[in-house]
Amino acid sequence: MNARTNALLLAAAAALAVYILGVERRRESTEDRLDRQRRAFAFAPERVASLRIETSSTAMALERVDDRWWLVEPVRAAADVTEIARILHGIQTAPRDAAIPAAGDGGAPSSLRDYGLDRPRARLALSGPDIRLRFEIGEPSALGQLYVRLLPGGDILATGTNLLGILPPSPSALRSRTLFPPVSAEVRQLRIRRPGGFVHLARGDGGGWRILQPEPGRADRTAVSSLLEGLMTARIAEFVQDGVAEGAPFGLDETAVEATIDYDRDDVPPATLQIGRAQDRKPDAVYARLAGSDTVFTLPAAVALRLAVPVDDLRDRRLVPMLPEDVASFAIERADRRLRIVREGDAWRIAEPVAAPAEEARVRSFLQEWTGTRIEEFAAGSATGSTATAGTETRILLYRRTADASATNTEVVAGATNVTPAVTLWVRETPLDLTPVRTIDAESPATVLVRTKAPGFLSPDALRFRDRSILSIPRDEVGGLILARAGVEQRIVRGATNEFVTAEGDPLPATAAAAKLRLLAALRASALVAENPSELLSFGLDPPAATLTVTLRGEAGLTRSLLFGRATPEGVLTTIRGQELVFLLDAATADTLQADLYTRPAPPPATGPTNRVPEAPR
Repeated sequence: MNARTNALLLAAAAALAVYILGVERRRESTEDRLDRQRRAFAFAPERVASLRIETSSTAMALERVDDRWWLVEPVRAAADVTEIARILHGIQTAPRDAAIPAAGDGGAPSSLRDYGLDRPRARLALSGPDIRLRFEIGEPSALGQLYVRLLPGGDILATGTNLLGILPPSPSALRSRTLFPPVSAEVRQLRIRRPGGFVHLARGDGGGWRILQPEPGRADRTAVSSLLEGLMTARIAEFVQDGVAEGAPFGLDETAVEATIDYDRDDVPPATLQIGRAQDRKPDAVYARLAGSDTVFTLPAAVALRLAVPVDDLRDRRLVPMLPEDVASFAIERADRRLRIVREGDAWRIAEPVAAPAEEARVRSFLQEWTGTRIEEFAAGSATGSTATAGTETRILLYRRTADASATNTEVVAGATNVTPAVTLWVRETPLDLTPVRTIDAESPATVLVRTKAPGFLSPDALRFRDRSILSIPRDEVGGLILARAGVEQRIVRGATNEFVTAEGDPLPATAAAAKLRLLAALRASALVAENPSELLSFGLDPPAATLTVTLRGEAGLTRSLLFGRATPEGVLTTIRGQELVFLLDAATADTLQADLYTRPAPPPATGPTNRVPEAPR
């Protein structure tokens, strides 16, 4: 195929494309034209700038300003955009069933009375860019046919009776029934003035809400959002009267409840709703108006009930506004005792009063308990109460994690003394079901009541949080075992074949020390009893009832010795020589570790004379 052939094929393809495009355009244009012919009126609803409706009883005029509709006659008020859209859609989709020319057979059309147009039901006028439409709607005929006439003196069109359904019964049907402007701005503040006191709510930059008055504190985001949603979605039930100069007859004076909403946009002014007394003969409705307006309307009484919500119902009932994973460190202080535990990566460790690993399950339980605590009651005058007295109450300090927290700077960001805690709790000890807690956080101080905690969640005892892992000696690192009990010592060591033998070199079964080695590889205490005890006698450890010493391979002379003391119903008191920590091992674990390393040989039978008495002859 040569270049000339290729060029001809390309030209033919281009011509075909142009032809198809032209046909499609003509067909689309034809369809549009046929659609317009099927309709009584041809216009684009979104381009309508004004609408006038005249009936025998009233005249209503509306204007569009910046995508908002306003009723300008007989009263100026915001119009219901949805209702206007419904009217324009009804006009735009009215069918064109037939047309009677303005002048037929060289003369005027038949009498307007024949079409119900001698006394029109309504006259409508629409205007906008390229739109000038005026028509009147007649009364439907006995056969149910409806006619409209284009003005001035235009054709008469037969259409469907649905057009009558677009006519508003009164100007109030066109008025917007929303209370606050439908703007995209977010609400920044809500102020409620009511007989029970003034309530002031403010939204922070992070979206959280705070109560500024009557007493500062955190607000519950869900409760505030529900209150705002109830206000923003409330609808006017009935327009009562325009041009009201004196609101006292409706309870709209100094006794009225006022709700003011401030937005975060400077071009959106605050809006204030005033609510008065209950409507006459309708106790489920109240009189209301918007500040600056002389129109009185009614609202469902539920709106007034929303604004009467107790301020405590708007408060955040979380005692600690943090999740466990938000906590970098915490401290528990009582009198002169202080316990501090910090997060290092994914692990926890005790920083005060000793340096030791922390038990993750205990730390997690502590944090879940306090961060999950709900406030039962808010004490009166909580924002001005005095702080706790040292020594009589427990202080819990919670420090928040930061984005730059790492293993190298944990101490700085996780609760060093120069860092302010995110939350401080002063917890008073009480035998009652509810405990008073004074909480101090970034929002404000408050005194609240919470369910009384178990003593463990208030204890600064480091042993409660210390890791209960006692020993972790892999099997292959054990060079020998020495068991001393009741003045008798057993010793086993690894032989030339890496199996354990007695000190005399006698072979032992492969399973001889297996149970002990398995426990020593991950030995955990069932409880920690005492740290740095002043004496060991009371624990049965001076002297111990038994001692198990582990010698380590490859480390000359390095050993670990478990000392077993007094048995208790909870387990056996035990310690590790040189660690000054007394702990409990469950009875089964202690028995296994104290069991013989190998079977003791049976004593030889007795020889020589005996004191046996001979049997009497029978």
